[in-house]
Amino acid sequence: MSTLGRAYNNLGLFSEARMAIESSLPSIERSGPDGAEALLTLATTYWKQGALDKAMATARKAEALLGPDPKQHTAMRGQAALTEGRIYQVSSNVRPGIAAFDRALAFYKASDNVPPRTLAIALNNRGLLLSDDGQFDAAEKSLTESLALLRRSLGDNHVLTGQAWFALAQNSFSAGRFAEAASQVASALKIERAVLDPDNPTIADTLSMQGQILEGTGNLPAAERALRDAVDIYRKAYGRHYSIGIAEVYLGLIESKRGETARALATLDDAKVNYDAGYGKLHPNHGDLLVNRARVLARAGRMKEAREDCAAGVAILVKTMGAQASFTKASADTCRKVAPPAV
Repeated sequence: MSTLGRAYNNLGLFSEARMAIESSLPSIERSGPDGAEALLTLATTYWKQGALDKAMATARKAEALLGPDPKQHTAMRGQAALTEGRIYQVSSNVRPGIAAFDRALAFYKASDNVPPRTLAIALNNRGLLLSDDGQFDAAEKSLTESLALLRRSLGDNHVLTGQAWFALAQNSFSAGRFAEAASQVASALKIERAVLDPDNPTIADTLSMQGQILEGTGNLPAAERALRDAVDIYRKAYGRHYSIGIAEVYLGLIESKRGETARALATLDDAKVNYDAGYGKLHPNHGDLLVNRARVLARAGRMKEAREDCAAGVAILVKTMGAQASFTKASADTCRKVAPPAV
């Protein structure tokens, strides 16, 4: 069931994966440690569908099946910690996520049967969260190590190698190194388009990132094409989903730069609908959305509304990430620049 679920997940067929494994849950939950892998595959399916609370609860059930002795089933414990870290990652819960990936790496290193690709995946995800925490140099080190492992073990034309290039692009983008990011995301997209179906959500993730990078460099037509292609793939795969909202935020910024304020605000409104549906609760991206909405309003000269949205957005980030989080501080700085307090 775990193998079947992974196959469905790799094809972007998340409903099929969920139904296949859920239909066997009574047997899986009775099978002790042998059932953990299938539960972790189900947890992965849940988080890909945006059901993050359900994903974490399922990952913890899998851990419980492994028993209390941390010296037993170390490779599977590593997989459980890796799955939890990914769920924290999607939730923008940075510090617990980094700790989960560190725990995964420790379990993997205590095992003698962990393939290089598994270590690489843990290093990759750890690097992305270090990047989210503003530790760009440490992130690049972890991500570069991951890419090297994958290129040696799987070659230059494997989907995981493509995703490693994607992760490096994301870190470079967050660090403001747009030229590097553009080259890295192009490498990712070239590989993924060669090995995946054109409507696979993994390609949409990379197109969304490419659109964000191009928006940052001012290439608005190319950015819009990439983002709209990503949204089309996401809608086909998911219906409503937080990934659509992420792409729509950047589409809204593009529309704003063209002077299309009403259209930009409508796009951001739809992004909120997707965040609400995808996350099911308050998420840091709700705060980021309001900060970007303030940028649109400020560009249109609507400063009172911009200040209100900025204040509400930063308050959400403080509540969900903490006042000292790198992203919270960066967003507050953006607000001071685009919507300074009235004199």
